[in-house]
Amino acid sequence: MTAVQMEMRMVVLPPAPFVPLLPAQVKAGVRPSVAVAHKPFGAWLIEQAKRPGSLGDLAKAAKLDSAFPKNGSADDVRRRFGQAGADGDAFAALDDAERQYDRQMR
Repeated sequence: MTAVQMEMRMVVLPPAPFVPLLPAQVKAGVRPSVAVAHKPFGAWLIEQAKRPGSLGDLAKAAKLDSAFPKNGSADDVRRRFGQAGADGDAFAALDDAERQYDRQMR
């Protein structure tokens, strides 16, 4: 009996084309068939560096952290905060940032 060897490769697909809905489709509640890709939370957070308050402070700290998960989810960022020894205020600010992100990405 001979052994079969399989090779798996990652393939990057081009983005799906944007197909706008017609006004009648919007009125009828038709949803686009193509899933909308959202910016990862980590990338979104870094872009907030010029915002005032705790959100801007978090973003500035994230930009300076070479191990920050730029393409990561909010949970990935929480793990990084834990590894870095962040305090409770940082986690509270992160929770607020995640809520803002969720509102913007809806």
